[in-house]
Amino acid sequence: PRCQLPLRNVDLGRTSSLLDWLATSDGVDDSVAASLHGPLLTRYAADCHERPDVLEPSFCCGEGGARPYRFSYGFPTLRRDRAAVERAFMDLCEPFGGVVVEAARTVLRTARSKAVEQVLFGYAHGGLGSATRVKLYVQFFASQAELALDLASRMVGRTLTGTVHPGPLHLLCLDMGSAGVSGAKLYFFLDRLRLDEVPGRLGPIPLAAELRQYGVSELREVLAIHRLRGPDDPGVSETAEIDFPLEANDLGWRDVRELPLVRALLDRDVRVAALERQFRLAVRRVSGSVGDGTKLNVYYGLSEREGER
Repeated sequence: PRCQLPLRNVDLGRTSSLLDWLATSDGVDDSVAASLHGPLLTRYAADCHERPDVLEPSFCCGEGGARPYRFSYGFPTLRRDRAAVERAFMDLCEPFGGVVVEAARTVLRTARSKAVEQVLFGYAHGGLGSATRVKLYVQFFASQAELALDLASRMVGRTLTGTVHPGPLHLLCLDMGSAGVSGAKLYFFLDRLRLDEVPGRLGPIPLAAELRQYGVSELREVLAIHRLRGPDDPGVSETAEIDFPLEANDLGWRDVRELPLVRALLDRDVRVAALERQFRLAVRRVSGSVGDGTKLNVYYGLSEREGER
């Protein structure tokens, strides 16, 4: 987990077992799980030896417990293998019907811009006050900040250019519900964030406050997440969460999980401990919410190589 290089030769059988375990533990319908796991594992078999981190499971913890069946899948080979990536992206989207398929086509058309680095597919099983979501991401090159904002404006139906943002736009996520787009998230990149400046700059973030008490003075490679729940939502100008990597900040998961806020959220659901007992995981990133700090997302990868078990 603290190595500078991603783990190579991730065990495909254990990856399949992990996805099945997550689906079963979260009560995901078998047909939904099958429609996702088939194309996902087919693509991962081709990608995992080069980029095992393209598959990133996560779990969300809140007052109501945990939601363990969540993941994203990146397609970093988009620019050199566009046709194959587009087929795989559509294979993941087609089981969810016409509105998701049409949004996926819009994402892929947008991805032909020179500003787009890659696309990602995500899925989050419902719970904690939210519906099940298909998530379609566009990731932008940092050098194309203005064009990225222009493309994002067209996709969400709201002008984002010419306004103040905390940093360049790194990611746009469209949250897809049964009736279409239910919201969007904008991820702005901050190279460095001093924790003593967080309350005045982004708002109160309890996770950041506890990290500061732990001795952390700043975070690097932070994503400030803004939420858009409709074209006229004024909240898009405010940070809702921050997301940051552990390794780039010299943090270990064992340390972060012992922070009082994190430990309290993890302890609300026994499935988190069960997941960590069943599989060897490398936690990559965490995100904490602005406000009362009652939401925590943890992003990880399977840290088991072929032939180790």
